[in-house]
Amino acid sequence: MPYIYLDMREFEGSPYLRYRDFLSKFEIEVDRLTKKFPGLTETQKSERN
Repeated sequence: MPYIYLDMREFEGSPYLRYRDFLSKFEIEVDRLTKKFPGLTETQKSERN
């Protein structure tokens, strides 16, 4: 099963992390993952039903 790794080191110097920044990082990693494993989203959709 693939995993999502979020490299948050770029935010180490910031006093806080905005939710928008977190979602942006998450979206980038999910896009990368779905390009590498194109059938992954179809598997998740079938598991929900």
